[in-house]
Amino acid sequence: MSNLHDFPDTDQMRETYHRPRRYLDLRISLMGALGVAGAFAMFLATMYFKLDAVGSEVADPKTAVSIGNTQSTTLSKDVAILSYRQDVFERELARLNNEPIPKGQQ
Repeated sequence: MSNLHDFPDTDQMRETYHRPRRYLDLRISLMGALGVAGAFAMFLATMYFKLDAVGSEVADPKTAVSIGNTQSTTLSKDVAILSYRQDVFERELARLNNEPIPKGQQ
């Protein structure tokens, strides 16, 4: 068995084992730590919901732009069809009246 006198004394242990230095020593109360943690949690929650709201606000105009693109495409197709029909009718009218067909419509 070991004896109590076999253990090194405190001065010898201090020389052998160096404690790490503390560069910053803060003493914060429990209520202060809980307050900071609560404020940080609220900050994260508000940022989450704000980002969610911004995401939905961005998605709405994208949908509107998509609908607008579809409508403009449909309108341009309709205009092309109507232009073609007008050309056909003008040629038919010119043929019935025995008039020369305009150069752009031949």
